[in-house]
Amino acid sequence: AARHAERDSRVAPVHAPPEQGLAGARNAGMRAANGTYLLFLDGDDVLVPGALAALDARLADTGDVDVLHFEHERVPWWEGEPANPAAPLLADTPDGAFAPGRARGLTGVLLPAWSAAWRRAFAAEQCLAFPPGHFTDIGWGGLAMLGAERVAVLRAVVVRHLVRRQGSRPNLPGGHHAELLDQADLVLARAADLEVSADRAGPLFEQLFAAVLKTAAHPRRLPSGRR
Repeated sequence: AARHAERDSRVAPVHAPPEQGLAGARNAGMRAANGTYLLFLDGDDVLVPGALAALDARLADTGDVDVLHFEHERVPWWEGEPANPAAPLLADTPDGAFAPGRARGLTGVLLPAWSAAWRRAFAAEQCLAFPPGHFTDIGWGGLAMLGAERVAVLRAVVVRHLVRRQGSRPNLPGGHHAELLDQADLVLARAADLEVSADRAGPLFEQLFAAVLKTAAHPRRLPSGRR
């Protein structure tokens, strides 16, 4: 990062305390950002060629939106076929900018934070920050979509995610899986405070409950004493 900054004045390395983890790093980046939209990219992700131009063109078509969801590709580094898990979620959404209630499946729970562009002013207005702990994308995405008023989608792959052979940390065994309950509680509490309509609350609860149930029923993720 420092070498890139030496070559390009637009690059500004930002440091976050390691103990704050992924959430702390992203929050530090948001505080330092000054662009119109926020894009998150983890160490095992890359932007596909032409990604930024495609995002710019799509935003020119839709106008200012709070969230622009896009597709991503999961690519196993050793063997297996690439997958595009976002495509089915985005397939039946309206063509232009729309209110979140018109796309019931887009609750923010099923897509990672790096599979969307987030309007920075919207994030600031909503006082959005990544919650500490594991599964922070669920907390962020759920809270963001509860506050969003105009969203849009780009039905094209923007990020290529490299799937590591050993799997991601959230899929490894350990007591950290209990933190999924904290993220779900955070989102559901906000939904209750906002008194969101049943057509939005229903899919949100279903997706959160499915994630919790999948983890609780997995034979290896949680220690048997905590299941």
